[in-house]
Amino acid sequence: MFEEWTVHQQYNTTDKTILPAEFANIVLGVKIGEKEGLAEFNEDEALKQFAPLVTGKELLNKNLIMIPHNTDKHYTLYVLNKYTSSIDILDSLNYRNGDGKNTWKTHHKDHPELIKRMHTLMKKHYGEAELRANGEPNWSRIAETPNRVCVPKQQGTQCGHFMVQFAKYWNDIDLIKDDEDFDQRNVDAEWKPEFLFTAIFGETNQVKCEDLPGRIKEFKPETLKFFYTNKDETKRDKRRSISPYPKHSHYFQHTTEASNLFHLVMSDSWQEEYKNKIIFRRIRRDSESTQLTRAQLKAVFGPRPAHTNIPHHMEKRVLDDIAEI
Repeated sequence: MFEEWTVHQQYNTTDKTILPAEFANIVLGVKIGEKEGLAEFNEDEALKQFAPLVTGKELLNKNLIMIPHNTDKHYTLYVLNKYTSSIDILDSLNYRNGDGKNTWKTHHKDHPELIKRMHTLMKKHYGEAELRANGEPNWSRIAETPNRVCVPKQQGTQCGHFMVQFAKYWNDIDLIKDDEDFDQRNVDAEWKPEFLFTAIFGETNQVKCEDLPGRIKEFKPETLKFFYTNKDETKRDKRRSISPYPKHSHYFQHTTEASNLFHLVMSDSWQEEYKNKIIFRRIRRDSESTQLTRAQLKAVFGPRPAHTNIPHHMEKRVLDDIAEI
């Protein structure tokens, strides 16, 4: 999603940059899966990984550097916020509903060291003089007192979906998206069809359209432009305005097609007939291959969203294996 949004300029690319979903794991040593914590840090090896992943990102020219964070099967978002000289942490998990053993502080206990590693690599890569010339804050010092951002909370295990939305809509002091947009019913009825449609027909999918199973290819859009901008919206300096932000600046323009496609591929008959067929494949930067078959598809996106007001299911936790979706 991050790569597709970059291609389609679905966030303010002059203001922020979003690093790859696996960046913190590959470069900063964040342990993935259930083994939370940080791996031993080899500065030289990390620098080799750092350079290609930040190429074209122009970190020193951005006011918001967004780092997806995935450990203990949970996605959060770390933001180096140059506007306020703060480390913003956006975490959708409601820790009050847990067993008390895993708290916000324990989950993010390694964030000072993580940010110090990031700062070290930036100094090595760009040079300290260049950092000072661009007014880069001392992230290592700032990391000791992070900003715990109050954000909407997930109702199930949709942390990956929430983290992606946070990255797109966080503007340094607020989310330019209404709280009701994060309601479980909207996650199921809107986000998941959009994400699935974008994954299948986006430029990052290495499965060619003609190789897609069943009727999927019939939903291929005529253009790869998935979003349009509402030209009538008033453009304001929203970052410091006390007025409510506009609800959206971009709109997904294949809503009906995405919903129909989602219902098709999540149907029991389609799942059974094409259960071993691959509909998404991508070679990640860590040389691992990410792909979606029937099993992963069902696990990530769950059953078809119902057209009623009854509570929806809670999707299974496989987001650590398919971080790009």
